[in-house]
Amino acid sequence: PAAPGDGTVAGRARQSPHRMVPVDEALKRALDSVVALPPVDVALADIRAGMVLAEPVTALEPVPSYAASVMDGYAVLAADGPGEYRVLGASTAGGDGQKVQVTSGTIVRIATGAPLPPGADAVVMVEDTQLVERDAAGEEVRVRVLAKADKGQYIRPVGHDVAAGCELLAAGTVVTSAGGEVGAMALSGHTHFRMHGVPRVGVLSTGDELVSDGSQLAPGRVRDSNRPALVCALRALGCVVEDLGVAPDDAEQLAGVLDKALHTCHGVVTSGGVSMGERDALRPAVARLGGSEVFGRVLMKPAKPTMFAAMPQGRFVCGLPGNPASAVVALHMFAVPVLRKMLGHPGGIDSLRPSVQAVLRVRDPLVLDRLRPEYVRARLAWDKSRAEWVASVGDTRQQSSRMASMVAANALVALPLGTDERPEVRDGERLTAIVIAPVFFE
Repeated sequence: PAAPGDGTVAGRARQSPHRMVPVDEALKRALDSVVALPPVDVALADIRAGMVLAEPVTALEPVPSYAASVMDGYAVLAADGPGEYRVLGASTAGGDGQKVQVTSGTIVRIATGAPLPPGADAVVMVEDTQLVERDAAGEEVRVRVLAKADKGQYIRPVGHDVAAGCELLAAGTVVTSAGGEVGAMALSGHTHFRMHGVPRVGVLSTGDELVSDGSQLAPGRVRDSNRPALVCALRALGCVVEDLGVAPDDAEQLAGVLDKALHTCHGVVTSGGVSMGERDALRPAVARLGGSEVFGRVLMKPAKPTMFAAMPQGRFVCGLPGNPASAVVALHMFAVPVLRKMLGHPGGIDSLRPSVQAVLRVRDPLVLDRLRPEYVRARLAWDKSRAEWVASVGDTRQQSSRMASMVAANALVALPLGTDERPEVRDGERLTAIVIAPVFFE
């Protein structure tokens, strides 16, 4: 008979040499193995959602830099009060507004955002006026002001929005798709900004059984759903993603693909080849390249075989299971927080992998696993009528192979270990929900 470890199929290990590491311990190890990427200068036009400021942004000038009208109307002397006035001209947005001076008995037509002309100390809305006289060219000559104006009315003074030299954005600010952060950068007066580097991540599927070209499936073949899903999630995070395609179940060939990718990528996220099958090749491929496993198995369901390896020159390989739901769950539990840290997101586990307390909504009780805590795919929404988070598990078929269980899922509900006293969880119980995508509001 074959001896254990003799390199034959019969002699392969029957038990994993890797201890199952608790989830938070595994994530801490992975986070400790990477650092935020060093700052680089980025032009305003090149800043994208997901980037993180490495240095604060201060205003070079006050905003506005001149006293400006906040209404379409007339620049007046507040002390003049209601009455009939001669119109001296107009101050428009983009003009200097200094060509005419308002004196008692005169007014200047003014547009929203236009500079306040010298002498004026208030603005009257156009709705509070009447035309009295116009010239042959259609210009206003005399206008009646109907309402009393208070000094400073409808005027934004210099620096009203932003004072010169003030901090607009702190270091560690994450640029969001809402646009506010980029807008603040633009009004700062700067053209380039110190941002943490953006990780370049390779995404690789492994397996001789995978089909990704749309051809008809032959017996024993399956569609590669993992790689497109992982690429989509990592792009949404703000990473630069390199699609590495599909590698065969061969340690030497897989090592070649990884070696080439790690020359250009900060890390590679793989799926498949991490369990104990005779053709699972990722671990030996990583070892060939001098990688050091940070953890080799995780005490969780699904995604137990997930592994993470520190590679030479500060690179990493995150090996996800081949089962589709397992791969996506493990991506959000481990790879996403790691990449957030590399992007420069501040804080620890709670901010890199955010979670909320949510009320469970499920039709039938969920039986608790007694060996591994389970992470159930759910739809997280803020219930405005009850002022609480609600996590709805509509699809109770949560097998690790079912990519369909991820559809519309934006959270992973952490189920506790089952005991004799608590064998299941029921509708209405409050549990931790890990946020993996934008939440809903109902």
